[in-house]
Amino acid sequence: MRVRKGSSRIWRSTSRKFAALTAVMLGSALLGAVPASATTFTVCSSGCAYSQIGPAIAAASSGDTVSIGPGEYVGGFTIDQSLSLVGAGAHETKISGGGPVITVGKFGATTEPTVALRDLTITGGVTTSSPVSTAYVAKAGVIALGGGIFVPPAAEFARGATLTVSNSIIAGNIAAPTASVDAGFSCGTHDCRFAQAGGGGIDNWGRLTVDNTIVSNNESAGAVTSDADGAGIYTQQGALTVKNSVVTGNRTIAIAPDGRFAEGAGIMVDTSASAGACTPCTLSVQDSIVSDNSSSLINNTLPASVGIQSGMNANAGGIHVGDGIPTTVKNTAIDGNSATAIDLRGALFGIDAGMLVGYSPLVMQNTQVDDNRTTTTELTSTGVGSAGSALELDGGGTISGTSIDGNVAISTSPGGLADTNGGLAVFYFGNPGGAQLVTVRNSDISGNVTESFSKTGSAQIEGGAVFNNSLLVMRNDHLTDNVGRAEAPTGVAQGGGIWNGVDASTGASPPAQLTLVNTSVTHNVLEGRAGVTLQGGGIFTASPATLTLTNTRIAFNQPDQCFGC
Repeated sequence: MRVRKGSSRIWRSTSRKFAALTAVMLGSALLGAVPASATTFTVCSSGCAYSQIGPAIAAASSGDTVSIGPGEYVGGFTIDQSLSLVGAGAHETKISGGGPVITVGKFGATTEPTVALRDLTITGGVTTSSPVSTAYVAKAGVIALGGGIFVPPAAEFARGATLTVSNSIIAGNIAAPTASVDAGFSCGTHDCRFAQAGGGGIDNWGRLTVDNTIVSNNESAGAVTSDADGAGIYTQQGALTVKNSVVTGNRTIAIAPDGRFAEGAGIMVDTSASAGACTPCTLSVQDSIVSDNSSSLINNTLPASVGIQSGMNANAGGIHVGDGIPTTVKNTAIDGNSATAIDLRGALFGIDAGMLVGYSPLVMQNTQVDDNRTTTTELTSTGVGSAGSALELDGGGTISGTSIDGNVAISTSPGGLADTNGGLAVFYFGNPGGAQLVTVRNSDISGNVTESFSKTGSAQIEGGAVFNNSLLVMRNDHLTDNVGRAEAPTGVAQGGGIWNGVDASTGASPPAQLTLVNTSVTHNVLEGRAGVTLQGGGIFTASPATLTLTNTRIAFNQPDQCFGC
């Protein structure tokens, strides 16, 4: 089972913001003066005390600074004391190679350092294992973490080092395991195997701040990988702050024979099963761009039973947040990300191309979640629920001054059930804390396209703009020009604007209450073949008792305004 044209208030100059950030970084060597009390160790290609970084770090003491001149230097070293590593500028000083390129802190240490990395490019790292692999599964090469930067956990898997990365570029790094272990269940023709790739750019178990930095074109992948996680930044234990930064072009890729999950290609924040207390685990993303990242699960070898059992999916091309992690997103663009899932023998889904938030409170302000795309091609979605959506909330929270516009969700099943929802999805999965209220205000959810296709089977649409399976209040919002299209011999398309009801695939019985105040639901459309039932061009509600309308306009929707009202 399943385990979105915009507001004038929202800035849309993504390309200009990217260019401005790059320009700042070109001159970044002028920032951040070294304290007078610190000893500085210099590294340069000739004429300095050191020609490589590793020996300078070994000679330094806690509180010192290692200053690196222009040029390219060898990676593969560890910083296990509190130091500042400062280059001549992100486009001038490059640290390349190793696996990881830089390790910050020491795995299992009782105390961990505070480290600053500034004015650097960190690239070319290829990591095929991690000390976490041996500790967690008693075998090297199964868990590969941190292609560019690795911040390992402290003793008892407690929070690791405190790291600030500023005015830098983390690009072109890879995490890819080389071995696997028995996953404990069958994959049809063979026993399923487990191997994890995480944090292609940065893998973090500590307190990480990424400021004025580009994280791009990193990968979590590999031929034996079952779980591909957090290609740009992966935080498993601790806190992550991203500000004034760009996270773009990162890729999580899981393929045959054992690929089952591709998650959080841009940013992923979750708590590891092996981690100790995490107080607090938090995510903050501000004044940043998370764009054109992709999560891809392509495995045509696994039967439907595997997907029903394990919930196989590609999710959150942009940002994935797990449970119990308070999350803030402000003044940020989450645009052009994708989640693609393909298995013509199985049951799986591509979901939440922009952002997935688990059972965690979200505050989202002045943000755009636009032009993201989910694509699912499968044997059937029966037993796993609907694919699609650009933004999903499974816990409570508030969304304000935000656009969820121009997103596309497409599901295809040649002969089975294709089931899709679009735009914003509000879910409840039976968490012990109960269903949490989501409030959306002063926001636009417009121009989203949600499509289901089946040549000989059936197709289903559940909300072209909004899917609600929990507690949702919408105030002063506009939902317009959304399209839900079901193309199959049989099926049902419900809620061109909003779908409100209980989704049995979640395995829970939520209250499913929807309240609309001073909100307009206009010009939304349901379409389908002759054999497809169309219900609620504007709103579909499973029960009139679960819908409250106050000063709300529902008009110009096709083929009808509201079904079940």
